[in-house]
Amino acid sequence: MRSQKKRKIIRGKQRPKRRPQLEKPTCHCGEEMALRSSTYGNFWGCTNYPKCDGIVGCHPDNSPLGTPADKETRQLRQVAHEVFDNWWPTQFGTRGEAYEWMDENAPKPHIAEMDYDECEELIEMLEGDEDE
Repeated sequence: MRSQKKRKIIRGKQRPKRRPQLEKPTCHCGEEMALRSSTYGNFWGCTNYPKCDGIVGCHPDNSPLGTPADKETRQLRQVAHEVFDNWWPTQFGTRGEAYEWMDENAPKPHIAEMDYDECEELIEMLEGDEDE
């Protein structure tokens, strides 16, 4: 025999929690971006694809991880991250301290928000600091 549990009766309709409206990013080419999915998860892709290959990855809530970038900029961002990851342990006790330095000295506080020229500038700063 099934146990009968008392159920709370909720009068009226329960309203679902409202999420803040997710703002669509705009591609560096000026076009809108569309939420797409891949085997690696969701990402924002330019609606002007294949003429423009601008993409940006997503957080779990589908908010952009950074600013949209073309293939060359995405590749240089990876290089900038590698240089930064090799550099900061020689300069700071913690990664947090290194990001504080980035906030005060780098072109932008996050590599994911940098354009191609800003990535080059950061790499030059970090590699120049290694020589000293």
